[in-house]
Amino acid sequence: MPALSRWNGSPHREKAGASSAHSIRFARKGAKTAFGHCGLEALVFLISVPTPFSGLNWARRMVLYPLLSFDLMRRALIFEIMFLWAVLVQSACALQPPAGLVSRTGDRSIVLHWDRNPEPGVSGYKVYRSADGGGSFALLNTSGPVSTPGFCDLSAGVINGQTNYYRVTAVSAGSQESAPSSVLAAVPHPFSSDDEFLEYLQQVHFDYFWYLANPTNGLVPDRTMPNAACSIAAVGFGLTSLAIGIDHGWISRSQGAARVLTTLNTFLKSPQGTSASGTIGYRGWFYHFLNMNTATRSAGELSSIDTALLLAGMLDAKQYFDGPDPTEKAIRDTSDAIFNRVDWTWMLRGTNVLSMGWIPGSGFIASDWVGYNEAMILYCLGMGTSTNPLPVSSWTGWTRGYSWGTLLRVFLYALRSFVWAPVFALLD
Repeated sequence: MPALSRWNGSPHREKAGASSAHSIRFARKGAKTAFGHCGLEALVFLISVPTPFSGLNWARRMVLYPLLSFDLMRRALIFEIMFLWAVLVQSACALQPPAGLVSRTGDRSIVLHWDRNPEPGVSGYKVYRSADGGGSFALLNTSGPVSTPGFCDLSAGVINGQTNYYRVTAVSAGSQESAPSSVLAAVPHPFSSDDEFLEYLQQVHFDYFWYLANPTNGLVPDRTMPNAACSIAAVGFGLTSLAIGIDHGWISRSQGAARVLTTLNTFLKSPQGTSASGTIGYRGWFYHFLNMNTATRSAGELSSIDTALLLAGMLDAKQYFDGPDPTEKAIRDTSDAIFNRVDWTWMLRGTNVLSMGWIPGSGFIASDWVGYNEAMILYCLGMGTSTNPLPVSSWTGWTRGYSWGTLLRVFLYALRSFVWAPVFALLD
């Protein structure tokens, strides 16, 4: 029989919360196994004398037990212990309902986020919506569970001024579904001003770095695709976004500081070395893509530019968290330790320009950072460090690839970049 759930005094059948029925089936299976060991007498006894799960008064039990033979009492106790074990095991394995469900509402749009489930067996989430909150909830992501703790509802059912009700369940790799989260009401509405629109736009993008990051190590996925690897550049952007989130009041300063320190410790303490696996980097540089859980190389190169973007986020966090709090002091110290151990001159490999990267087993990438490109921040950081800084000639080496021309050529180049940027975003 499906479990019944009650919200706002109105009962409804809970398709999403089928874990209770699953628990009972699991317990019954354990009980049948126990019956095979305990015998028919124990089963008859438990039918006539309910188990502790049915609320039998313990005083009454103490009166009944002495009337039984020792062997029957032993078998009955074994049966109850095994039944209890089955229930406890299922309870321990059950997925917890997603927590912390929040919404960001805009013009005919509702963006949902929730806290990532801590259980390692969670493979995704199902999102349900109801028009009245008291009736049945319809599954929105019918093509399959979403792999990340977020969902954007832009469907025809999202109408300005109309309240929608949402809840979310966690799903395991074996298709076990948790009980539903608490119900959240959300009302989309037109933006009253450009400022309100910009605030909405900023917050939903901040949420990507806050909710999709792995809270245990601070790593941020490169994209929202299932099983996406961490991009260290995204981690750098995420560190900067935390300061913005604090200033806007989306998270507290202590929340932001804790996340930053967790992230920094991941990059400081994870192993470095020449091995193609099991390491986060080499000579102070970091691999472009990391496993979201282990914080070790997923694929790709030891990336000079992506390490620079990561370091820039760390230095931004160092400047922002300037208080006397022990956590904020640790942020500054750890940022310095990571930045100062980068072997800048090694990446020059005997020249005055930086290689684009290094790959275990094959060595340096043949391409260099030369010309008008994103490497300006890379050279600025390398020349500004107090430990093994880049030579001044590196700047000349980088700018020798500039294509100097007339103002018209500069304008056309800028126009090409302006047009290409949104196209790249769409392709990504």
